[in-house]
Amino acid sequence: MSRLNMTKQGTPSPPSSGQIELFFDTADLKLKQINESGVVTTLIGAVGPTGPAGATGATGNTGAAGTPGATGISAAPNYYAESLSETSSTTTYPSFDTKLTLTCTPEAGDYILQWFAEYTNTSTANSNYFRILQGAATVSIGTCAKFDATYVNNGWISSSGFKKITLPAESVSFYIQFARQANTAYIKNAVLLLRKVNV
Repeated sequence: MSRLNMTKQGTPSPPSSGQIELFFDTADLKLKQINESGVVTTLIGAVGPTGPAGATGATGNTGAAGTPGATGISAAPNYYAESLSETSSTTTYPSFDTKLTLTCTPEAGDYILQWFAEYTNTSTANSNYFRILQGAATVSIGTCAKFDATYVNNGWISSSGFKKITLPAESVSFYIQFARQANTAYIKNAVLLLRKVNV
């Protein structure tokens, strides 16, 4: 095995004619050669192959937890019943006939009870009566009077309303009832809606 010993130095003087001189330049720590004309050439070998990939680094720390999102609104239970057909009655007030019943078992809490119906009579001279019941208790009671036209002439009057009520978690029934003053009373498009109040 041969060995070449070299000394670090600055750029040397050109060598004799027909010769080159190798030196290790102290200015930039690179191997160079100088020819008889004083031309200096840096000697760079071919790029070697890429070394193997290094080991995977350790897993970083877990980032901080994000800000909690806003609290969602839970779906409130609603209960609905309708009877849209026409129904007649010759029951005279203060007795009543039932047009519509809504029975449900709600969660305990506050609710809005809403109702709607249309009424008419075979005579414009007579009134109709209606009431909304929660079980046997009256929620609302009223009168439809002063019909502009009779039943045969589509003299319908609408009545609606709502009331906030507090209910326990047990079965309950609501009713729309109606009656006549005289002649024949009619009702249609009866609706009951019970919806929970979110607070």
